[in-house]
Order: sequence, then C-alpha cells, then structure tokens
Amino acid sequence: MFFIQMKKEIKCFFSSKGNLLFMFAMPILLITVFSFALKDYISAEYNTFSEGKVYYYVEDKGFKESENNSNNVSNNNASNNTASNKVVEFEKISKEISQKLGVRFEEVFDYENAKAGVESSKAYGLITIKKEGYDYFRSSFNEPEGGKLVRSLFVQLANSEKIEQGLDVMDNREAIVNKTRISINKLDSKNYYTFVGLAFSILFMGLLVAFMVYDEKEYGTIRRIKLGGSGISTMVISKALTGLLCGAVMIGASYLYTTIVLKVNWGDKKLYIIAVLLCLVLFSAVFGCLIGLIGKNKSMCQSSVLMFSMLCGYLGGSITPLYLLEAMPVLKWIIRISPLYYTNRAIISLFNGIVDEKTYLSIGVLLGLVAFFIILSVKAGRKEAQKV
Repeated sequence: MFFIQMKKEIKCFFSSKGNLLFMFAMPILLITVFSFALKDYISAEYNTFSEGKVYYYVEDKGFKESENNSNNVSNNNASNNTASNKVVEFEKISKEISQKLGVRFEEVFDYENAKAGVESSKAYGLITIKKEGYDYFRSSFNEPEGGKLVRSLFVQLANSEKIEQGLDVMDNREAIVNKTRISINKLDSKNYYTFVGLAFSILFMGLLVAFMVYDEKEYGTIRRIKLGGSGISTMVISKALTGLLCGAVMIGASYLYTTIVLKVNWGDKKLYIIAVLLCLVLFSAVFGCLIGLIGKNKSMCQSSVLMFSMLCGYLGGSITPLYLLEAMPVLKWIIRISPLYYTNRAIISLFNGIVDEKTYLSIGVLLGLVAFFIILSVKAGRKEAQKV
C-alpha cells in the first residue's frame, strides 16, 4: 500500500507544471538575484577575518636561529633540524591561512601576557611552536566563530590527531606540510549565496507540500485513508519522501547552474554539503505537511509557510550574512532558533573543507525537528480523520 501511495504522490506532484517551474526556477532565481544584488555585503573578505590575528610563540629561540643559519651550517644536529623543520612548516601553514583568510599571525615574546590577550579577545589564539609539535591555546569561554574556523584550519593543515579545550597538543612528527593538500576557498557573494540561497529556496518548498496535504484534507482523502486502514503515518511519510525527491531535483539543478554558469566550485566536501541540504529538505517537507493538516484554508497555509521561511531566512543568514548577525550582541543568540542558522554555518565550514561539530550539529538539529514534526503531523492527521 505504501508504494502504491508513493507512486500516486510522485505522479501527481510531477504532473504539475507549477511544481516543475518552482523546482528549477526558484533556487536559480534566488541564487542569481542574491549573488549580484547583495554582493556589497560580501566581498572576498567575508569570513576572512582581516581584522583578526593569531599569536605565535617560539618556545626555544634557538629554533629560529637554527632555521636561519641552516644554509650556512652543515653540521646541525638532529634536534635542531627537527626544530628548524617545525618552524619552516609553521611558516608555510600560517602563510597559507593568511593568504586565504586574511588573518594575521603575530609573534609574541611574553607567553603569559599573550595568553591574557587571547582571553580578552585581542587574538583568536596562541600557537606555541615546539620541537615535537604545537600547542594551541584558545579562550576557554569566549572563542569567536572566526577563531573556531582558524583553529580548525590550522589543525587540519598540521595533520593533527588531537585537539581539546584549553591548551591542545598537536603532534605532527610525521607530517610535512609540503605533502599536505591545502584547499581553502574564499567566500565571495556567488559562493556564499549559492548555498544559502539554495537553502532558503528549500524552505519555500514546504509550501508545495502544504498545498498537497491540504488538498487531501479538502477532498476528504484523509478520512478515506483512515477508514481504509492505510494509515495517516503512511501518508505523512509519503509526502515527506515526495518532498525529498523534489528537493533533490532542486539541489541537482542548482549544482549544474552554479558550477557551469556561475563557475562556483562546491569543494571537496560537496557530498557532505548535499547531505546537510537533504536533511533541510526533509525538515521543510514535514513542516509543510503539518501546516497543511492544521491550516484552515490555503491562505493560512501560504501565509504560515511564507512567514516561517522569511523569519528563518533572515535569522539564518540567507538575507543578511551570518557574520553581520553574529556581530550583534543580542541577535547573535536569537538567530540560534532558526534551523537555517545551523545549516548555513555547517555549509560554510564544509565549503572550506572542514567537517567538524557544525556539520553533525546541523544534521542532528534538522533530523530531530523532522522526527518531532512527523509526530505532530500524525496526531493532526488522526484528529482530522475523526471528523465527520
């Protein structure tokens, strides 16, 4: 019975020219308009932290002397060679991060004073260069988003296996930065709005699902489903999966358009990006299903989905960039109520080649909301089915 209903849902959905137009035109339109109309909000310096800096401290000043004199002295011992390699390695990593992100690396000579500067937000972190590796000190209570990204990039480029709160030891004995593939992308308006514009359009897809469900209710289909024993939960899941298929088409169309026309490189973590977007699709579809079940008319369904989408879009960074929202003292906490906030944060990190807690938090939040809305939808559907 489920597959029969699923086949019927797909056939009805894709037979509508309006639905097809929405799937292809909506994301392309939003991405194009936002990329060019809002380009002044996001230059190539967005999320590049040109005002930010990271302190670094050389534990043994003999390291640098060893490195500077390595071309003139042929009998350096193994320890000095290791130290010299570590300094050279750090310089390559810091140079790459500086070029790509704009963050500055500043050498300090007073370790304790530098730690105090990090705690007071004068710098993102403090890197100590040792013979055996690196220490990375970051604020234990107010590390900014920029600092988290810089730290994650540094850890990845150094091939670190360990990073913990506070003073983190990063052993890099076997890693040579020359052999490390460095891939950090600048986030201009086209890159940024390719992803957040697509995510924004996915939220509006919930309106299509809401209308589909409302029509089932209007025509009495839900009551017949209940009497026929098919089950409300089957209907809800089939609607959600139909929405998932619609979202997959939207993502595919957007990928082709942005890579071919806008020349946007989705990066090495594109599969992770698609996975996060598909979770957002499921969330949008199930939310639309709930609105269709509880809405008293189509106007109410439309206004509810549109208002919700616009609110989530603004708070989630799809209209006003996240870096501006996160810079506002109170708003930076309010924006966390938007599911799109977690989605866009995760995608920005993934675009820079970083799979971290933002990715898993985004997926967890979205799937948790999906489960919650499925439960509410099933309850609302059963209540509707009991009406005479």
